[in-house]
Amino acid sequence: MVKPVLFLSASPMKLTPRSVDLNSEEIQDLLLNPPNNRISGWNMNFPRRTMHATPNAITRGDEDYGTLTLMSNGYMELVIAVAESFFWPLDEEEYKKSPRFSPYAVCEFPVTFLRLYRLIVDLASLTGPFVVNLAYKNVEGTMLWAGHPNSIAYGSPFTKSVQISSNDVVLDPIKVPQSFEPDKVAHTLLADVYRVFGHKPECIPFYNDKTGIFVF
Repeated sequence: MVKPVLFLSASPMKLTPRSVDLNSEEIQDLLLNPPNNRISGWNMNFPRRTMHATPNAITRGDEDYGTLTLMSNGYMELVIAVAESFFWPLDEEEYKKSPRFSPYAVCEFPVTFLRLYRLIVDLASLTGPFVVNLAYKNVEGTMLWAGHPNSIAYGSPFTKSVQISSNDVVLDPIKVPQSFEPDKVAHTLLADVYRVFGHKPECIPFYNDKTGIFVF
């Protein structure tokens, strides 16, 4: 059985070899210690801190939890296993009956991925425009409720979603400018994700429309 995964990537539209110095201590520290990522969140501060290097890439993590890869041409990729934590706080019985994504996992991973990529872009002076991709693989039958999980309305009939009938959810790529704002780009991605589950953009939790910032 193929494991379910979340896939995210970001890169310059025009890839240039050696545009990121992978030997830079600042670059490596960003990957190992991404700033402003809360402890025990669904973010780039995931527990697997092992780094693996190839001639043109650095990868952090492992296949069991997930991997974060940065290539010297400016391409960055996140592959996260859609496992137990993705369905928090469901227990095993609830999961078998009705697998439901945690809105924390759905929202926080893309937001923190793009915030980290924004730092990489600035530190390495990468040149835009950039392209961002998001996909879920092998997630047929899952659901995602609308709204904030702390809301008293969360879980009521109007917040519940359709079950995904296809195996994969693959969004169209998003082209973003040099000055892209990571939280706003993440919100655009999430609007597409929530639409797949039958929800409108205003159903996305944690986002402040006035500031354009997610707060978890």
